Amino acid sequence: MKTNKVALSGVLLGLNMIILFGATMLPGIEMTLYALSSFVTAIIVMKASPKSAAVFYVATVLLAGVLLPNKLAILPYALFFGYYGIAKYYIEKMPCGKLKDIHKQAVEIVCKIAVFGAAFGAGILIFKEGFTSGLSLPDLPVLIICVAAVAVFLVYDYVFTLILVQIKRLIKL
Repeated sequence: MKTNKVALSGVLLGLNMIILFGATMLPGIEMTLYALSSFVTAIIVMKASPKSAAVFYVATVLLAGVLLPNKLAILPYALFFGYYGIAKYYIEKMPCGKLKDIHKQAVEIVCKIAVFGAAFGAGILIFKEGFTSGLSLPDLPVLIICVAAVAVFLVYDYVFTLILVQIKRLIKL
């Protein structure tokens, strides 16, 4: 059984590299491809284990760093999409004591937004420090940008959950 999991991880690593290569080369659909790549990690969580998925994530980031021509294009995967399936698993499995379902869901949403916020903040800092340090940019309403980003993230998480349910049903995980 362990051999099957290793073989599956290897095949999915190849698939993920193709997806990430597409994300670096096909303008306009990058975010869709990054989102698609996050499902690959989630499948490893479901078929193997979260620890195997963590190894898979690290291997993907390292291999992408070596093989992909645009190294900066790895950042969205490395900062969020690559590990989100693992984070989602742990957040949704965390014990919440005697909380009612509605309160447990609220705690999960807050935790997911915190994970997203950390990744989003890191991405903004990297972009500002790495690419615009010498430029004077107008101050955009940061609150509006953050609220919009969180709203998009919540839609992403909801769709992510719906698709994972269908994946489980279709391939009998």
